[in-house]
Amino acid sequence: MLKLFKSIVATATFIFCVQISAEENKLDSNYHIFETVKWKSKSGVPDKEMVDAVNAMVLDLKSLKGFLHQSLYKDTNEVWVDVYYWETEKDAHASNMSMSDKVSFKNLIDLIEPNSVSIEILHPLQSSGGHTFNK
Repeated sequence: MLKLFKSIVATATFIFCVQISAEENKLDSNYHIFETVKWKSKSGVPDKEMVDAVNAMVLDLKSLKGFLHQSLYKDTNEVWVDVYYWETEKDAHASNMSMSDKVSFKNLIDLIEPNSVSIEILHPLQSSGGHTFNK
């Protein structure tokens, strides 16, 4: 458990330090940053338990600066894909550190296969329309 937690914190720290150099290609401020977090659940974890853990964590996320929206998906290979919309890249990075000591985050981590986690923060380069989120 501690090894997984350290791995996730190290990953979040690495992502925080990465600078994107595509400023000229970014869309205007009506388009938001989104973050994808992918993982596989530990063997025997029912989907409902994973969904309930994510829902509990979202309650904490809603209090963070820049949080807009979250959606959870699962692909045919049993990979969970959690998509978070943020106002800025800085907000997305800050959320990783802000959530690391939350009980809801730790409960979710307990359900996840330790070496299956990946995190990406993506900038819009093209869109057929803007998104609006109720806060």
